[in-house]
Amino acid sequence: MTWRDHLFAGIALGLWLILAIHTSLSTSVTHDEIWHLPAGLRGWSGDFTPDRVNPPLSRLWSALTVRLAGITATSATNASDLGHQFVAEHDNYLRWYVLGRLANLIWPLLTAVLIYVWSLSAVGLFAARVALLCFLCCPNVLAHGALVTPDSAAMFGFLLTSYCLTNWLNAASWRGAIFLGLSLGLLQSAKFHGVVFYPVILLCGILCAGMTWRKKSDTHHGPSAGVVIGQMALVGMISLIVLAVLYGGQSIGHPLGDFHFVSRSLQAWQVKLSSLHALPMPVPADYLLGIDQQMQTMESPHPVFLDGVWQVRGFPDYFAKALLYKLSHGFQLLIAAGLFIAWRTRHQAKPWQGVAVWAPVLILFVLASLSDLQLGLRYILPIIPACALLAGRGTELLAAFAPSARMFLQVVLLVALLSPLRFHPHHLAYFNEFAGGPVGGRYHLLDSNLDWGQDLLLARDFLKAHADENPRFVYFGMVDPRREGIAVPLPPSRYPEPGLYLVSVNFVMGRPHVVWQPDGTHRAVDIQEFGYFRFFQPVARCGYSIDVYRITADDIRRAAAQPARSPSR
Repeated sequence: MTWRDHLFAGIALGLWLILAIHTSLSTSVTHDEIWHLPAGLRGWSGDFTPDRVNPPLSRLWSALTVRLAGITATSATNASDLGHQFVAEHDNYLRWYVLGRLANLIWPLLTAVLIYVWSLSAVGLFAARVALLCFLCCPNVLAHGALVTPDSAAMFGFLLTSYCLTNWLNAASWRGAIFLGLSLGLLQSAKFHGVVFYPVILLCGILCAGMTWRKKSDTHHGPSAGVVIGQMALVGMISLIVLAVLYGGQSIGHPLGDFHFVSRSLQAWQVKLSSLHALPMPVPADYLLGIDQQMQTMESPHPVFLDGVWQVRGFPDYFAKALLYKLSHGFQLLIAAGLFIAWRTRHQAKPWQGVAVWAPVLILFVLASLSDLQLGLRYILPIIPACALLAGRGTELLAAFAPSARMFLQVVLLVALLSPLRFHPHHLAYFNEFAGGPVGGRYHLLDSNLDWGQDLLLARDFLKAHADENPRFVYFGMVDPRREGIAVPLPPSRYPEPGLYLVSVNFVMGRPHVVWQPDGTHRAVDIQEFGYFRFFQPVARCGYSIDVYRITADDIRRAAAQPARSPSR
């Protein structure tokens, strides 16, 4: 195989990078993103206390170039204050977020390369190209890869750890165990849900050790069970060392009884293990306290929206429907084909090959589906690379067609995979045709699936162009709109009045939250406070996350005669 065979992959990666850079430049600072960059800057100073809810790896990386430029962040008592202070202290704040975003693009790029390499060795060149295209053309990857958040780093960490786990299980070598430990440590340093790999690795290792034990009389069946167990211990040890290093060299071994947990779950476990209060914890204190804060967040009620229904409990089918609505139909078709091929060839594969890839992401999927914290597909973003690998295998079905039909199907698949890019750069708000596209998606999913405060810059330009109409604006986002020169009144609460309004879709659909006021203070927004805008048709849109309404007295009279309208159609 020559370099020409890889030219397609190189061109695809280059074009994707251009789109991703333009997305980074076009998007205003999103909801959670506001504190991730300054948290990374604080992390370089060894201060993880303002936001322990996320491990430091991706934020340290994103903040590195900003730190080298001499930018600092003042410490704060919580993540929101940390982000607000950073934006307030830097007139050119957006420049630093863009710089952090550009650094963060390394994670989806590395994921794409690994998908290509893995598919190439496992299935072949054509399948590798298709798997690569499925991943690169996925709007969810473009959207979250171009933000300063830990989601794309966790996505890469999941795939890399699965790859290293597969290689270790194939050979059970000490070298493979070292690489697996390194990748596992990096994943734990990217996002807490990487802990799902520990039971998977333990189970796979036990199965591997059991197989070698049963075949111990045959010296050609690899290392002994004792060696496999020793390698598993090495994997765990290396992962914890990497975790401690990325937490600034924090010491480990703090006694369990020294922790003051705030989540009900860890408090209960601490009571149950009261006889073990002297037990040293094998992780840095900030890591365990971060898990504690994350669990406290998950124990608190959150408004969750699915298919026109609001509730403060999670939906068991939330993430299944998120995949149904947020993946392109071409990608979905290839996933289905890949599942068929995997089932048909299940007896040919080694038992742990599928487990290493799918067990971690399926555990993550189940845990997320059982959680009450369901605010976006990004929580299960690691499932997308696994789906891309599966989609590459689906190309084997094309071999059953005649050459002319195969060529036609390849063109159709190419068009289907590329079609989501027509919404560039509004990838965050992408929904497929079944869900009604980015406009109709609001009737199915909200929050980071659609409206995460990403179109503030477009709203600013619209407000400037229509300043003579005295517009009003209510914005779902953490950035103070005054930082973009926006200091206009909020729309009236509950009841409409004639005028020009810009309203974030989350508020149109009735989401409660907090909102910035023209004087720079916050106030709470009650559920359905601005839901009356659903009685009117937008005259324009800023991206797909902010609706523009021009309401007249006649519009209000006609709306008053309509029956009450729920968040659904």
